[in-house]
Amino acid sequence: MSTHIACLLHPNFMAAACLPKMKIEIVCKEAIKPSIPTPTHLRDFKLSFIDERIPTVYSPLIIYYKNENMKQHEMVGRLKTSLSDALVEFYPLAGRMKGQIFVDCNDAGILYVEAQAHARISDIIKSPDSDVLDKLTPFPTTGFLSTLQEPLAVQVYI
Repeated sequence: MSTHIACLLHPNFMAAACLPKMKIEIVCKEAIKPSIPTPTHLRDFKLSFIDERIPTVYSPLIIYYKNENMKQHEMVGRLKTSLSDALVEFYPLAGRMKGQIFVDCNDAGILYVEAQAHARISDIIKSPDSDVLDKLTPFPTTGFLSTLQEPLAVQVYI
């Protein structure tokens, strides 16, 4: 069984005329929240001067791996638990922007998407195409985001 995790990719895009149409089915969408609530005194996180000045850019990353030693439901469960635990330490990622200089660390969580792709990863790797890659990530892989919804999103293929 293979699993793809798309969370944050900047490939060399090429045309993929011979790539078959890829069908993506969303199995579930949910918010993964920190396993421990963020303390009240850490709820307002002020961005640095540099963060305030840099435009919001989505930097997608696609990670592919095959794990034959773990069942998919175990892997998905471990991933969700690990994300939830990591958000305790990286609490601003589970928050939302409040204005332009603060993150409201409200434990809203990160977007977690489980999906099924009806295509072989080897075909995608041979001829990467931005239209196909857009389907593998939670947000479009090109352009700027005018409003940052979730600072982090994870899309898993089962």
